[in-house]
Amino acid sequence: MPRTYKRKTEPSYTEKELQEALMQIHEKGVSVADAAVHFRIPIRTIYNRLLHNETDVRPGVKSILTKDEEQLLVHTIILFQQWQCPVTPTALINLAKSFMIDL
Repeated sequence: MPRTYKRKTEPSYTEKELQEALMQIHEKGVSVADAAVHFRIPIRTIYNRLLHNETDVRPGVKSILTKDEEQLLVHTIILFQQWQCPVTPTALINLAKSFMIDL
């Protein structure tokens, strides 16, 4: 029977916990390893933040469009649906292409 792997997409810690760990490291002199264990944050993540290598890297391919541009496409698709004119995948690709060319 094949293994069913589910990729974890959400970290096990919050941004608030990460900031608290960084504050304790800077102000109270707690070691990075102790903060990592206490807050359940990977050591490499803490070191990256300490070295200011802050990257908002998400898994998967980077999006070409911004969130606002994606919302405009969504609004256009919803408008077509309200007009009872379904949007096929090919039509959606052509719509996105023409939208990106106009930018």
